[in-house]
Amino acid sequence: MKWANVKWIYLREVRDQLRDRRTLFTIAVLPVLLYPLLGMTFLQVAQFSREHTTPVLVLGADSLPEDPRLLHEDKFDTNFASERDAKLFELTIEKGLPAGVALADLRTWAEQQIQDGTYDAVVYFPDEFAQKLNDFRSRMQREQSEAEATRPETTDDAIPEPEVVVNTASDKSRMARDRVDSVLTRWRDSIVVD
Repeated sequence: MKWANVKWIYLREVRDQLRDRRTLFTIAVLPVLLYPLLGMTFLQVAQFSREHTTPVLVLGADSLPEDPRLLHEDKFDTNFASERDAKLFELTIEKGLPAGVALADLRTWAEQQIQDGTYDAVVYFPDEFAQKLNDFRSRMQREQSEAEATRPETTDDAIPEPEVVVNTASDKSRMARDRVDSVLTRWRDSIVVD
């Protein structure tokens, strides 16, 4: 084996590779585009997957029933949010509507608060929520005792629901909605079971 032959074969292979546009793209262009893109993606995923606290405004807390209790002091009750999940919420609890905000303007006001970044979600419990919930529970107990096969489908039979306002264009707000929904679902399930 002579070095001249090795050199000649090497140059021939390099020349063949430089003629092929696909190979040049794979060797030179693709890494220049792909590596920064992958790096930014992994950085975004790492930043998004970190658990940040979620600021949530709860309005109408005085309309909540005493049993089962959804709020305990300034947090969601640990029956419905695990200790770890409860720490992820930064709740601001108001007994009624904010000062100077009419019920008709509540959604617009809440959307503005979310847009400004003050809160990631706003949960509103309407007036007489506890009374409507007790009426629903009474109907459920009556129906169970009468052993009715089907319930009449009227609007009165619907479980009273709080209004949750979020900004679906914001990842943080959608995550807040998911967290709040999981707590409210557990709470709602406990109401139906009782």
